[in-house]
Amino acid sequence: MNNYKKEQINIDTVCKYSTDVIFNVLKKYIEYKEKIYDDDGVEVPLYHRLTVVCAFTEYLTNEKLLNHTLDFLKTHDLINDIENTGIDLSSYSEIDVTKIKAIYYSLTSLYKLNIKALKFPNSKNPKQLDIKLKENRIIEHNLQEVLNSIQMNNVYQFEESISKYPINTQKNEINKWIRSALKVGNSKETKMFDVEIDYLKDISDHLIEPETPQEYVNINNKVNAHPKFNPNLWNRECYELFKYLYDNYYKDTKRQLTNIWFYLKENDAKKYTFNATKDIYKDFIFKNYSIEITNQDKAVAKYEDKEYKKMHDHRIIFEDTLK
Repeated sequence: MNNYKKEQINIDTVCKYSTDVIFNVLKKYIEYKEKIYDDDGVEVPLYHRLTVVCAFTEYLTNEKLLNHTLDFLKTHDLINDIENTGIDLSSYSEIDVTKIKAIYYSLTSLYKLNIKALKFPNSKNPKQLDIKLKENRIIEHNLQEVLNSIQMNNVYQFEESISKYPINTQKNEINKWIRSALKVGNSKETKMFDVEIDYLKDISDHLIEPETPQEYVNINNKVNAHPKFNPNLWNRECYELFKYLYDNYYKDTKRQLTNIWFYLKENDAKKYTFNATKDIYKDFIFKNYSIEITNQDKAVAKYEDKEYKKMHDHRIIFEDTLK
């Protein structure tokens, strides 16, 4: 177990990047478009983008740029107003107040982001974030300890959620997780995921086949293991339709998983009762299939012209199999 000491940030020496570097990084990632891409043409996941913005907020000393950055973070509900914390800024100069606010908002937004993005639905409550402004111009905090309590909790649940799969599938899911964590770590020059990465690497070397394999191969040659039926999410008929669409319509495109949600919501409600909200459905997919849905909006034109018809045709085939 890790024993963490409170970390300290000196408001006079916190910035380790030039103003140009900070400005260019934020200019790249503070983007209101749905998708942005890295230099290799690969889409940058929203979680990665927000992590970089939250981290670089710490280094801001320009009030205008800080406010611009906070406006962006507010659109993702990552800001807790410092005015409500009891932190007394009355004895500090304007530039010092900007520095203190930048550090505070960086710490608290990283906390909120990880609570929202990494916390599984069944996770235990994490440690509370503690931030103190000391008299010697030092900000003391326990963010790394808090993040570790969130991340390791989720790693354990992630490990449990994939344990029902065959070994090769477990290894692939672990490798996907590690690759994503490495991308985040490299993007902000941090070792915040090192403990989790090392743990999963060790686990990957000592995997065992599930005692009662539940996997099967569908017509697309995908190996799947569906969770047990949960009547809080749907009725039995709706769940069987979901499984059929997952196995036969879904072909590794996250948009198709979103389309399934819309189709189940808009279909015959009497026959196929579907109770899951978008957020509950997103958590269900992540927990049980290790897939993170990043966009839950409907691509209206394509959905109505093509995707709805595809799912409708699959539903007819599914219902024919029940006759």
